[in-house]
Amino acid sequence: MRQEGGSSSRGVSNISNADHQETLAGQQVGGSGNRRFAIEGESDFFWKRFQARTKEIAIKVLPPANDCDILSWLELALKDIFTYVTGPSASKNSRVGISISSRHLLNGNAGLSLHPLKNLLVKDLVDLIMGLAQSNTSFYVDESFNLNATFIDVPHGYGRKRAPVDINTAAKRSIVAINNDDDLCLPRALVVGEVYLKFRSNITSEAQKEWTCARDARRSLQRELALHLMRDTGDTIAGRRGSYEELVKFQRHNDGKQISIVAFDRITYGQGSEPFFDGRKSTNDKTIYLLYDARKKHFDAIINPVGVVKNPYFCTFCNVRFKNINSHVCDKICDACFQQGKCDSSAEKILCDKCYRCFYSANCLAKHTGKAKGSKYLLCAVVKIWQKCFV
Repeated sequence: MRQEGGSSSRGVSNISNADHQETLAGQQVGGSGNRRFAIEGESDFFWKRFQARTKEIAIKVLPPANDCDILSWLELALKDIFTYVTGPSASKNSRVGISISSRHLLNGNAGLSLHPLKNLLVKDLVDLIMGLAQSNTSFYVDESFNLNATFIDVPHGYGRKRAPVDINTAAKRSIVAINNDDDLCLPRALVVGEVYLKFRSNITSEAQKEWTCARDARRSLQRELALHLMRDTGDTIAGRRGSYEELVKFQRHNDGKQISIVAFDRITYGQGSEPFFDGRKSTNDKTIYLLYDARKKHFDAIINPVGVVKNPYFCTFCNVRFKNINSHVCDKICDACFQQGKCDSSAEKILCDKCYRCFYSANCLAKHTGKAKGSKYLLCAVVKIWQKCFV
C-alpha cells in the first residue's frame, strides 16, 4: 500500500481508486466509520465431538483515505477484524486459536496457539500480521488472505449446587406423603405416625406388616384406621379438611395415649419459627410430627424430623437445624434430666447414686431414669460422672 506522492510501506501494495471500486462489488465490507476491510468469503465448521467450531474468512484490508496515515489505518483495520472475529457469538470461556494462510507466505501458514479468549488482545493479531508482512516480501495485507479462527468451548463447571432446604428435596424415607382423594389427610397422617411409633417400639414381623400397609394410601388399612380415629374422637371434617381446631381435638384424644402432636409449616420448617401446632406436654412421652401445607391445606406425616432438613442435628422444640451439636442450646428442655420443660432449679438438689449427677427435684431425678430418645439405654447409664476424674 503506497501513499500518493511515492512514499511506501513494506508489505502493502498499491491499489487505485478505480480498482478499489471494482473490488467492493459483491463483497461484504466491515469496519466502523470508514470502511477498513472487506470479506470476500466466509464459512463455519463445527465438530460436535470436540465442541469446537472454526470460522474461515477470506479477508483483505482496504486502502486508506488520502489524508490518513498508513500504519494507523492498518492498526484500526486489524482492530476491526479482531472485533468481527471475536464477536458476541463467542463465549468468554472459550479458547481461540488463529491462523493466517496465503499463497504468498514463503514458510507456510502462521498463527497464534490456543489462548483463553478473555486473554487474547488486539495487539496479538496486529503483531502477527505485521510480522508476516515484514518477513514475506510478497505478502500484502491489502490482498486477499485467509484467517481461520478456531473456538473450543471449554466445559465450565459450577461445582456442587447446594439444594435449598425444601421439603420436596427431602429423603423419601423421612416423610410419608398422604396421597388421598378425600378430606381425611389429617387423620390419615395421624394414624400413620401412630403406627410408626408402635413399630419402632416393638419391631416384629407383624408390626412391620402393619406399618407397610398403613403407609401405603393405595391399601384400605390407612383409610380404615383414619375413620376409626374419627369415630373415637366424634369429629367429622368432611368437605373442609383438617385445621387447627381439629388438631386440638385430636390432641385431647391422644393425651390418653401419652402421645403429643406437633405440626410444622412446610415453608418455615427448620428455620426457627414456631410450629403450626404444638401439643407437647411433660406427661406425654411420644410425639407424632406432621407437615402442614397452608396453601393446599394438606397434612403429611414426618417419621424422621432430622432427615427432612438433611442436617446432622435438628431441634424439634426450636425448629432449628444445625451441623455442630454445640452450636445450639435449647432453652425448652432441662439441662439435668434432658426432658421437656424446665425443672425448678431453685429447689434442693438431689444426687443420683448411680450416675453421680445432681438433679433439681425428685421429679427431675425420676425423669432421668427413662430411656434416652432413640436409644435402648437409660439416660442414667448414658450420661454420668466418673468418680475417679469427676467428669
